[in-house]
Amino acid sequence: MNTTEFLQYKIQKEDTLTLVAKRVGVNSVDLKAFHNRLCSQEERIYFDDLSYYNFIYIPFYQLSDQELLKEKHSERPFKNFNPQFYNSTYFVEETFHFHSLEEFTISYSVELKCSEKNHVSVHLYDFKKNDEAPDDKISLLALACTKSISPFAIEISNEGEIIAFADHKSIIKNFRDNRPNIEEYHIGEITQNYLDTFEISLKNETYFLNQIKKTPLFQVLFPKLDWFYKTASWTEKLFIEENDFELSANYFHDDRIYLDTIIKGKSDQNEELRINYKTEKHTKKIVEISANISSQNIQHNLKIIPKPNSL
Repeated sequence: MNTTEFLQYKIQKEDTLTLVAKRVGVNSVDLKAFHNRLCSQEERIYFDDLSYYNFIYIPFYQLSDQELLKEKHSERPFKNFNPQFYNSTYFVEETFHFHSLEEFTISYSVELKCSEKNHVSVHLYDFKKNDEAPDDKISLLALACTKSISPFAIEISNEGEIIAFADHKSIIKNFRDNRPNIEEYHIGEITQNYLDTFEISLKNETYFLNQIKKTPLFQVLFPKLDWFYKTASWTEKLFIEENDFELSANYFHDDRIYLDTIIKGKSDQNEELRINYKTEKHTKKIVEISANISSQNIQHNLKIIPKPNSL
């Protein structure tokens, strides 16, 4: 018996070892032995009563195709938006490799607070460049603008996508209220032009929303949830340029705790994309996201991991 080909069957209220074994067409003694070889000591089954257990390991080949698909789907993330998919705080690291310039890494933290009506408050903070606080004027000015509107709330569709700002007017107001403080520290014509341009962008709700949701961070952190249930390749517009990517998905259920979902694709501009979502089968939470976006001139690596206190 190949013990690498198995899944976690979620035990139902009426299930017993005998009933589960009969349903999947295997002897109950063999099923118990199979489960006990894979599980930890405290998860071992000794009796027919399964009311004290959450799951039982079942070999793949004992299930019908329909049952196997159903069980695999039960291990995947939510089909509709659910705050449980997210942790409260993430550490993000983005590394940029340019063919003609020295590579650099931007790191920062992201705090998410989910509320009713599919609203998510987003707070970006603690930015660093190559593990040090940025000290060049343009970076400091950009960070000051980001800080002036943070946190801001976004609305998520049931399918998982960012579809709107929860309160666009408050974002503009926060920037205008904080602009005098920015101008007190940053002076000169370049600063005024930068702030004017930033405010114009803010006021154009459609434009600014697109700039937010099409960045690699938000595109990867808030994917369409049907990505976790694809059975064939598909085409989708991604990132700021909205290039057409031909995408495919593969799902790896072998690990007894975690599910790996790998999204691969190539755009009509010869950009290549690979995203790896590691999620916990039972809680459905994100454990880690890594992404690689490469083109002729740049390679962009993105890593998102929950902070320990948010698990």
